[in-house]
Amino acid sequence: MVNENEKKISYGKYIITWVALILIAVLQVVLSGITIGTNTQFFILLLSSVAAFTIISVYMNENSNKILTPIFVGIVVLELLIVTFIWF
Repeated sequence: MVNENEKKISYGKYIITWVALILIAVLQVVLSGITIGTNTQFFILLLSSVAAFTIISVYMNENSNKILTPIFVGIVVLELLIVTFIWF
């Protein structure tokens, strides 16, 4: 018997997430080899934050996303402020 309350699992979301994380990792490696001045570390930290937020937003439930989204936005803004006031 088929339970009508069960959700259908969509694997496409997980494949797209995996590809996005691979692309972010490749971009981090490329950025670490390019000289963009003193902002290289900032861009790598920003990409790491985006990767972490991607993982959390895809694999955690909706209640956790409502709590963690403002935290990650705050982390990214804090990184921007640190780079702006320390390196410039």
